[in-house]
Amino acid sequence: MELPRILARVRRRERRDVGSAFLMLLGFVASYQVLETARDALFLASIPATRLPWVYLGIALVALAITELQMRYARGLRPRAVLGGWMALAALVTFGFWWWRDSLGTWGLYAVAIWGGVVTSLVLVHFWTLLADVFTISQAKRIYGLIGAGSVVGAILGSVVATALASRWPPTSLLLAASVGFAITAFFTFGFRNPGPPGGESGGDDQPNLAAAARLVADDGYARRLLLMLLLVAGTLTVLDFVFKSIVASEVPAPELARFFAVVALVLNLLSLLSQLALVGFMLRRFDVHAALSLLPALVGLGGLAVLTVGGLPAALLLKGADGSLRYSLQRTATELLFVPLDARVRARVKAFIDVVGQRVGQALASLMILALTALDSPRMVASVLIVVMAGLWLASVSELRVHYLDLFRRRLRGREVEPSAFPELDVASLETLVQALGSENDNEVIAALEVLEREDRVRLVPTFILYHPSRAVLERALTMFVASGRAEAVPAIDRLLDHQDPRVRAAAVGARAALAPDPQMLIERFDADAAPEVRAAIAVNLLVEGALGPEEAKGNVDAILEMGPDTARVALAEAIERRRAPGFQQTLEALAAEATPAVRVAAVQAMGAVASDESLPALIAALGGDETRGPARRMLARYGARALDALGQAMRGSDLDDVVRWSLPATIAELSPVRGSAMLLEQLPRETSGMVRYRIIVALEGLTRHHPSLRLNRSTLDAAIAAHLSRAFRYLDRRLTLERGAEEVPERRTPGHELMVRMLDDKQSHAVERLFRLLDLRHRRERFLPLLRGLRSESGEVTAASLELLENALSRELREPVVALVDDSSDRERLSAAGRFHEARRLDYEEALEEMLSSSSDTVRVVTAYHVGELGLSRFRARLQELLATGKDRADIELALSRLPEEEQERAG
Repeated sequence: MELPRILARVRRRERRDVGSAFLMLLGFVASYQVLETARDALFLASIPATRLPWVYLGIALVALAITELQMRYARGLRPRAVLGGWMALAALVTFGFWWWRDSLGTWGLYAVAIWGGVVTSLVLVHFWTLLADVFTISQAKRIYGLIGAGSVVGAILGSVVATALASRWPPTSLLLAASVGFAITAFFTFGFRNPGPPGGESGGDDQPNLAAAARLVADDGYARRLLLMLLLVAGTLTVLDFVFKSIVASEVPAPELARFFAVVALVLNLLSLLSQLALVGFMLRRFDVHAALSLLPALVGLGGLAVLTVGGLPAALLLKGADGSLRYSLQRTATELLFVPLDARVRARVKAFIDVVGQRVGQALASLMILALTALDSPRMVASVLIVVMAGLWLASVSELRVHYLDLFRRRLRGREVEPSAFPELDVASLETLVQALGSENDNEVIAALEVLEREDRVRLVPTFILYHPSRAVLERALTMFVASGRAEAVPAIDRLLDHQDPRVRAAAVGARAALAPDPQMLIERFDADAAPEVRAAIAVNLLVEGALGPEEAKGNVDAILEMGPDTARVALAEAIERRRAPGFQQTLEALAAEATPAVRVAAVQAMGAVASDESLPALIAALGGDETRGPARRMLARYGARALDALGQAMRGSDLDDVVRWSLPATIAELSPVRGSAMLLEQLPRETSGMVRYRIIVALEGLTRHHPSLRLNRSTLDAAIAAHLSRAFRYLDRRLTLERGAEEVPERRTPGHELMVRMLDDKQSHAVERLFRLLDLRHRRERFLPLLRGLRSESGEVTAASLELLENALSRELREPVVALVDDSSDRERLSAAGRFHEARRLDYEEALEEMLSSSSDTVRVVTAYHVGELGLSRFRARLQELLATGKDRADIELALSRLPEEEQERAG
């Protein structure tokens, strides 16, 4: 059942390369299996097992020497050509051993044993290096399992051939069979479309060699740890091989060795095939790469304990069973994935060095230990202890490697975003620069400097000569700051502005003068002398505050300004109320806040905030709906503190406000109080029916956590929100597939409205996925999911693959498959099948889907569905459309849909 799923994951453009890789690996491993059977039978029949360590040392030395020669003299050759050349050489040398089979002698047997180890190391290095150039990490995780199955099938085929030949002919006949297999397999290398980059492009050194490759590995933390892991893998499995073969040599008669090894190999390869088909895909899909890499060392450690405690051939077979069933299936596939994220420019040399040094030097070091153990009384028992210890170290190295593996992908994505930064503390030099900026000819620079000094509570550094500035905007801003900070020493300079040519400046100066140095008599004289409505409005407010003007007289002046005064007078009136924080003008400010002129509305909002009356809260919240008044309204609401939060929370829970006002509530709540605001937003998130408000809540929470890293959010609420958005994404996908299937069944349904609905559902699915990733960011603060989503949508295959790998490793087991399915290159059907508990696919018919969508909480979904119902003339939905019409929302669209339905008389006649 797993095999069809694996085959289905191969895309059409990948089939040739995947097929070539599968056949290449199958042919090579089958041939090598025959060669290995011949090697073991010939060697152990004539030479004691205690001499095996010398073979491992020989393999290491020869492999290192050949690797050095390759690096020096094979530059410019493409991986495909090198791989084909090695296959041809494998056939030729193995044929030579068969040709001189009768005169091999002891040294010849050593040569056969060493050759088998060398050829498998170097051929597989070049094979997997070529594949790493052909496939990205996301492709590799999807199809390496299938390619790896070629190794297991080849091993089984080789075991069958070896068993059949060994039962009729001497072991030397297997050498000829292996040679023929290598020769045939060499032709499969021509099937790869991509021959890989030339060797000279792999790195930056002019003279690549083992020393240069060693420096590359030494300078990279990930490569160093990968080398350490492979050293432990090779060392552990070498000791395991020694223990197994020692037990076999002591308990199985020499004439039966060839047949015994062939049968064991066949059984192990069948287990390996089962593992490849049933386990590899499952492990890589449900767990990360490092969990897959941890299974073999855990089982090897248990097998070592079995040999220690039970002993004998059964325990040895159990130990070898763990190795044989997983080494060339799960372990090999997962290990090769570790090389894919390496930079392609250095991958070939680093992989060659790590593979050869890791495997062969690991074997050599283990061989030296085995040679030392042979001097002991019970070398097999001590070697078993060594297996357990080394398996533990192997497990630890896998765990250590994980962090650095993920960092490789993070490095690929780094630098693609601009990090938000907080304002730094101002030092003396910065303050001097700001004060100097106050003398700039650019008004914007001066105002910006004033605002920074105010934000940093350094208004005292603003000199009073700023009131000699020619700009009205600068003067108004400075006067407001001086009043707020109580700068009484500025009064002489303010008095000069009382005769300024601009009435707006005179009005602002009157208000500032009255606030800093009250003088009712001066105000009365100015009221009689200055006919400008702006100035008279400011004076009237200040006289009322100081009790120098009666309420009726003040009201008459204010009403006159509201009814007949110019906009500048209305602004001046609101600014005067703001500067004096004058109570009793609630109705006046509400009237000004409803004016058409933006400047008047802004001034009214700012005055409401200065007075800070609870009666103004509804008007301030309503002001959040205006583009010009939104910012000032938020700043004014902040002055209310907890009272504003209570009012905003009540407004968010209600549904009587305009949509544009409700859209602004989350950011406003977040600005007012990080701790209480975050709790309010999280509480509202699961019950909110508006998609836009949900989105604004999530964005507001993102801003809070970015600026307040220590802020804690309720995890269970976030988990519920993640599940809800994941379900929502699959629901939109399911509905879209239903509509597409319905249009295929009845082509007349494919109307403009149908196409609009399909695009709308696709957009909504995309939006749900984006919100899901934002929620994952909030839930898992150490990871950054939103940049991964951007990477997944990138046109760069490398960036997409890196993002997908980071995503798979960052998600929990429950979320991994459904979330990845929504963003990888799976088909829509595959995506839907991966939903798991988050969505149960429903086989609705077309009209059932429309009925469900007419009841959607989304206004857009309901309106577009109603339009399509009208297009199709589906009279069965008349009652539902009339119910929607009765709600009063989207009335024109619903009426249009109803008008397109057949008349009821026509229905009855039909």
